[in-house]
Amino acid sequence: ADGQLDYRGRADDQVKIRGQRVEPGEAAAALRALPGVAEAAVVARPGPDGGLRLVGYAVPAAGGVLDEPALQRALADTLPDALRPARILALPALPVSANGKLDPGRLPEPDWAGADAAGGSTGFDPPRGQTETRLAALWAGVLGLDARRLSRRDSFFERGGDSILALQLVARARESGLALTPRDVFTHPRLAALAAHLDAATDSAAAPAPQVDPAREAGPVPLTPIQRRFLDGPVPNRQHWNQAIVLAPRAPLDPGRLAEALAAVEAAHPALRLRFARDAHGAWTQTCRAPGQEPPLWRRAADGAPAFAALAAQAQTSLDLAEGPVWRAVHVTLPADGTERLLLVAHHLVVDAMSWRILIQDLAAALAGRPLAPPPTSFPGWARSLDVLARHPGHAGRRESWLAGWQAGGPCLDAALRPVRPDAPNVESAQTEIADSLDADATDAFLRRAGRPYSARPDEILLTALSIALVRRGDGTAVGVTLERHGRDADALADALAEPLSEPFPEPLSDAQDGPTLPRHDLSRTVGWFTTLVPLRLDPLGGEPDLPPDL
Repeated sequence: ADGQLDYRGRADDQVKIRGQRVEPGEAAAALRALPGVAEAAVVARPGPDGGLRLVGYAVPAAGGVLDEPALQRALADTLPDALRPARILALPALPVSANGKLDPGRLPEPDWAGADAAGGSTGFDPPRGQTETRLAALWAGVLGLDARRLSRRDSFFERGGDSILALQLVARARESGLALTPRDVFTHPRLAALAAHLDAATDSAAAPAPQVDPAREAGPVPLTPIQRRFLDGPVPNRQHWNQAIVLAPRAPLDPGRLAEALAAVEAAHPALRLRFARDAHGAWTQTCRAPGQEPPLWRRAADGAPAFAALAAQAQTSLDLAEGPVWRAVHVTLPADGTERLLLVAHHLVVDAMSWRILIQDLAAALAGRPLAPPPTSFPGWARSLDVLARHPGHAGRRESWLAGWQAGGPCLDAALRPVRPDAPNVESAQTEIADSLDADATDAFLRRAGRPYSARPDEILLTALSIALVRRGDGTAVGVTLERHGRDADALADALAEPLSEPFPEPLSDAQDGPTLPRHDLSRTVGWFTTLVPLRLDPLGGEPDLPPDL
């Protein structure tokens, strides 16, 4: 009567689990939807530490038996951490009140002490068997984790992995004798599932890796799309578009052994032997030279930082796209303290970020006297496959359809996002960067929890956020964005082109296989420039989605 509001409680069942407000009914619905579950309920119970935890209760279908670890694994693929029950108990029937509704007070309390043995999500399930143990050690090395803290239910990507680290994992696995592919890591991201897949594929794992004849790599090589874009574009100083790294040797380098190691690295990676020139019509061409050339090694002394900087600048400008070298090593002695540095410089046309990891690893192996096996797929082999694929008439319709879809729909990009300073030059040096940071919980939510129910990657979540921002603009204009990828996802390209073509290929795609689709390539140890630029059109459709108020 006096106008005051009396808060009597919530009309729903929302609870806070680890700081996140969740609805147990959502978890119950997900549990109820699993095969073999006839009925289910989820309630919040105090855990052994006093904090609330979700506990699930499931009734098996007639004649069935429920396994808690299997249910937990299934829910992990669809629910974020806060919505996953810490324990799942199997009951013959759910207790109900006199009017037929669930009676939460009669649900049994979970045995928290037995959570580990039961395999609940709060328990630690260490790797089992030789393959899981070997994989855990490889994961730990790539992800920078303690192998003893890895569970067999852990996901490679939820523990910090990404597509680049997946390639490093593949390379290290192959070195240890495990025939792992990038496709395997994405298809079976959990440790136990990946180990089971490897154990089931022991026949293929035992097959020897294909050997590439370096002599057959010599000769003309088609330009890849990113190379052609660079060479045909308005680059002000095309000869000097380099990447470089400085290494500090742990022990003194023997000049003779260093020269031999550099020669072995160049022989193993044909991209380092590429040369670029214009033909009689002004078009750029690419040729791979045969191995056996003198390694591009300088030995210099640099007394002080200015001298070292001058030497580095000289090395940067010494590259020659037409005559070579396209990469150089500079063995530098610092007289002031007697230490050494190894400067490696390479033109971007022949390396990318992933290439440096491969080069450094192979250089260390060669210095240690270990022979270098050629990569499963060479850069010239990959470029030739792409060229045959692009020229095949069976793909012409796909290209036209894709371009038509990109260009359809009216104005894009320019009408939607105009520069703040139209008079500013459109060059990299004029760009402005805005940096911000997230706290630990927000970072974990972004990288791990937010995308799990939708199997969405972080970049897809960012694109969704951009789409929401466009809807808030209210003008309904589409925006074009360019996604830069590392370009080594050969399996994804093969899948996209898996349907039969209208005509057979006029020539083989590789020495090992003819056919209408791209053969399986393993680029995890291939040096080269693989970057891809993928245009994406974002069309705002309808109104803004319903979002939590704190998002």
